[in-house]
Amino acid sequence: MLFGIDYLLADLSRYITFVAGDIVLTGTPANSRPMQPGDHVEVEVTGVGRLSNQVVEGPSPRHEVGHQPTDSMGVRVVALGPADALRAQETETAS
Repeated sequence: MLFGIDYLLADLSRYITFVAGDIVLTGTPANSRPMQPGDHVEVEVTGVGRLSNQVVEGPSPRHEVGHQPTDSMGVRVVALGPADALRAQETETAS
């Protein structure tokens, strides 16, 4: 890994709100498959031990978690650059 897990979690937490049960995947082993309720997941760290959990389906959140996306000219300028943001706005206005 290029960055430690402490760095990754600190960086991610600047943009999203973590809640109990969140999973942060830092890499995908070969031949991985999507998880389904009932699957068992085992993680082993040499010298530390093995953790085994069963995947369960939790209730959907009743509220929006974390900062929600917004759209404004300022956001588009940061994402696209000034010229492309203006072009996008002109295209929408012409439609």
